[in-house]
Amino acid sequence: MSIAGVRGTLGGRMSGASTVGRFWGKTGTLPSIGVVAVSGILFHRDDGRRYAVSLLFNGVPNVSSARGVQDQFITAVAANHHGVARLPGPELISTRSAASDVVELEWTPVEGADGYAVWFSDDGEHWDPADARRVDGTEHRAGDLPFVDDVFVRVTAFSQEAGATHSKASDVYGASASVGVARVLVVDGHERWQAQRVSENPRAVGHNFVVRYGEALGVAFDTASAEAVGDERVALSEYDVVLWMLGEESDAHLSFDDLEQDVLASYIDAGGAVMVSGAEFAYDLGAVGTPEDTAFLADVLHVGYTGDDAATWWLHEGQGALQGAPVLGFSTRDAIVVDFPDQLNPVGGGAAVLSYFGGAGGTAAVAWSGTGSTFALGVPFESVEGVADRTWLLDQVLASLQ
Repeated sequence: MSIAGVRGTLGGRMSGASTVGRFWGKTGTLPSIGVVAVSGILFHRDDGRRYAVSLLFNGVPNVSSARGVQDQFITAVAANHHGVARLPGPELISTRSAASDVVELEWTPVEGADGYAVWFSDDGEHWDPADARRVDGTEHRAGDLPFVDDVFVRVTAFSQEAGATHSKASDVYGASASVGVARVLVVDGHERWQAQRVSENPRAVGHNFVVRYGEALGVAFDTASAEAVGDERVALSEYDVVLWMLGEESDAHLSFDDLEQDVLASYIDAGGAVMVSGAEFAYDLGAVGTPEDTAFLADVLHVGYTGDDAATWWLHEGQGALQGAPVLGFSTRDAIVVDFPDQLNPVGGGAAVLSYFGGAGGTAAVAWSGTGSTFALGVPFESVEGVADRTWLLDQVLASLQ
């Protein structure tokens, strides 16, 4: 489909904040007889629903004017808040397994909220209201869960104004509910995701990328925000392995702030194992960062910065820990589109273990083992296409880190 304000026949239309990247459609025109049509799906920015829209005009004297009226109609649907001012969404702080079939959640408060709804899912996509729970505070210890194994969660704030009107949902976090305390922590550092340009985020929605880790992990895991790790509300020392996801975090939002750098360096110095993946962390730290940033990249992650854009969506030539790697694609076109995969180089005893295929080429991943161990991937792990490929890659990485 073409996408409003992004690509195709709708690429130059409906570029307002409520429609750009959010209306996916198909246009049709018979100018000789004045027929102008558009049909598609609107992903509503505020109420989270999907609206099917189909408009057919006959006998119009001016095709451009008719398209303008259609755009106004779709924009009106996108801007309709149903007479209610919605609350901002809460931000999840952590989701952690506390015991068998018990998960503990914590999130930020929302001013004006009369309460919160905690939603549960086994796939991060489908959320049955029958499984949701009302909570008055900003913490919840969830037992008797509707799902075994991994459980994914999100939180909405609600107001009683005009009924129980819910905010936009938080991002999706996850934890393993069928075991006791997890030994793997997924850290969410996707602060840029909501703000970045729509060609990289075509549906302009929040993320559930931790689901892609859960699908690939064969061991129990928890999730925490990078901020919670930086201020040590969640202690890395409680985990054997940390999987730090940065998406396309760059200099605008900082891939690693000073607190996060200090915490991560201390964890690795104490023997911890870390995988870092993202498309622009090496650019942020090695090209435009401070001398301290560059030192962190080299001395802690054992990575040097070579280039900002490998100009490809393919990986190959696995070596060392990734010996025998298949050709891997890394652009999930309906969700995270990777525009600038970092070209890396190993420093300080690091080893190149994966290369880019096509484009500008170069090193895509660097592994290091010493007091602790690190694995740095120049593209977001969650962008690797296919559960089987993500599972294979993460299995190899975990084996090398341990």
